Amino acid sequence: MRARSADFEAAVLDDMKFRDKQDSERKYGALTMTSDSILVDSTNKSVAKVASEILDYCKNIYLI
Repeated sequence: MRARSADFEAAVLDDMKFRDKQDSERKYGALTMTSDSILVDSTNKSVAKVASEILDYCKNIYLI
């Protein structure tokens, strides 16, 4: 069962990398970071933690 899970995870990761490459290299509307973008790393974080970090950032920027 674990081999199937690992194969599935590898396939999903490959698909994500392919999609991200396509999205960032397309001629019109490519997904790229702008000079005022912020990078939110959600690796190994819960949705609540990521949302909290984004809200904290907004509070600091807009002095809420």
